Amino acid sequence: MLDKLISASLKNRALVLGIAAVLLVAGGYELTRRPLDIFPDLNQPIVTVLAEAPGLAPEEVEMLVTIPLESALSGIPGLTKVRASSTDGLAIVRLEFGWETDLYRDRQLVSERLALADDELPAGVVPEMAPISSITGNILDVGLVAKSDDVTQMQLHTLAEWVVRRRLMSVPGVAQVVVIGGENKQYQVLADPDLLTRHDVTLGQVAEALQGASKNTSGSYLVLGDEELLVRNLGRLRDADEIGKVVVAGDRDRPVRVADVAKVSLGYEYPRGTASVEGAPGVLMEVFKQPGTNTLDVTAAIDSELEALRETLPRGVELRTDLFRQATFLQRGVDNVIEALAHGAVLVVVILVLFLMNWKASAITLVSLPLSFATAGAVFYLLDLSLNTMTLGGLAIAVGELVDDAIVGVENVVKRLKQHGAAIPFHKIVKDASSEVRGPIFSGTLIVILVFLPLFALAGIEGRLFTSLAWAYVVSLLASMVVSLTVTPVLCLLLFKKDAQKRGAKNQHGSLVLRGLGAAVERLIAFSLKSPKLVGAFSIFALAATLMGGAFLGSEFLPPFDEGTVLVMSHVPPGTSLEESDRVARALEERLSGREEFLSV
Repeated sequence: MLDKLISASLKNRALVLGIAAVLLVAGGYELTRRPLDIFPDLNQPIVTVLAEAPGLAPEEVEMLVTIPLESALSGIPGLTKVRASSTDGLAIVRLEFGWETDLYRDRQLVSERLALADDELPAGVVPEMAPISSITGNILDVGLVAKSDDVTQMQLHTLAEWVVRRRLMSVPGVAQVVVIGGENKQYQVLADPDLLTRHDVTLGQVAEALQGASKNTSGSYLVLGDEELLVRNLGRLRDADEIGKVVVAGDRDRPVRVADVAKVSLGYEYPRGTASVEGAPGVLMEVFKQPGTNTLDVTAAIDSELEALRETLPRGVELRTDLFRQATFLQRGVDNVIEALAHGAVLVVVILVLFLMNWKASAITLVSLPLSFATAGAVFYLLDLSLNTMTLGGLAIAVGELVDDAIVGVENVVKRLKQHGAAIPFHKIVKDASSEVRGPIFSGTLIVILVFLPLFALAGIEGRLFTSLAWAYVVSLLASMVVSLTVTPVLCLLLFKKDAQKRGAKNQHGSLVLRGLGAAVERLIAFSLKSPKLVGAFSIFALAATLMGGAFLGSEFLPPFDEGTVLVMSHVPPGTSLEESDRVARALEERLSGREEFLSV
């Protein structure tokens, strides 16, 4: 079969080169368009359900909200694990589905079950699903800092929540923007028990009046001749004075208003978290991306939106975008891998020139590199794989082996040309020389590929990680083998045709480097044959040293990544107040801010 493939390629030279050219352009183009990310898609189908229950303690949240939700959501097809946590006023239920399930179908099934659980939950508790986000989704941190005493923390939080967050949520690829810190503006109605008793009004009446007061209603339509006008009742409250005028009880002559029994003021919600930027109080916004999106493209779109927004910010407000950027680490990692690929390619060129001493042979051999990468790009497109540290790492590992098959074929053609010259038809020399090495090329490639096949059997996150590396390595290696059996013989036939008459039996010994290495290998073989015991003892010693060294080596799931960012976490006893936690965090900031190696804290 391999002989037929070689013969067919030599007979249909134009077709082979045309297919190779199309694959080179299309695959290379697709390789540059693949999404860039740190890791492959590690997003197991997960649906997170959030249920707010203001005023309930963690024990009450667990009994009245969390357990009913767990019972209602259990048994969904494809569900593998349910995890839940309860805190004061909030229940979080995390549903993990099998890797083979479709996330959007899973969310639909969860939505149907949530509708059935409404009757079992306390009044006012409405569970909802969190937005879809990536496991490595926190791609950017944006900070707002007050540079003037005229700007309050309440103004910062309002600006972040109602202006910046909404602008960022409109950027394609952004899944969620979480606002942390500042003071969340709210109108507070502080009832006075003595005034409630004096006016014979209950706290429930005040709450009920406030709930039904702030709304606009419709009064149908008013027809005036040919015109039809919408009648509206504008009742939405706008400030503290209007809230104080809301009627709680009484009659038309002696109404009891909110201001008669309570103090209405502008305040802020009790904070559950704080944020600071380089030691100064501020507001932090964590931006999360959607799964399957290009981190660099989404970050560039966010930067463009922030630059346009920066010009509209009030005086005294500074927008910081240099706190954390996943794109910086990602670009650095991609650049490092590309640099490794470039260095490997240069070394391959140098080795080829030194060993073959023939620019045509070197050029034919190097063709397998871009063709193999282009083929990998086409397969990435078909399998919807991204460019990440694992796929690029697979290509980097394969660089040195991608030219092996082509080297064997080209070197054998050059060797046969030197031996036979014009004595045998040139076409037959190329065909026979290529067919002669087809077996070693095929078996050698398959043996190497067999080593990586177990990676395809890995499951879970391990499988997602290392399967991408295996695909990149195996596909590029198979592509190089096919190139050596098709494109390489065709290029040999085209480029070496003029050399067939000139070479004859001249220079049969190869390059100077090759002759020197050949002589060294012959001496080493002769020494080994004369001293078998010494060679055996050395082999046993090397094997024992290797086994002992391997036994003491540490093990990690992934190698360490240098993101250029250090995460410092402090643990305080349970029940510690927010003020004390904030004091500890600020003390850490002060300590770390004095170190020259940190650009920002």
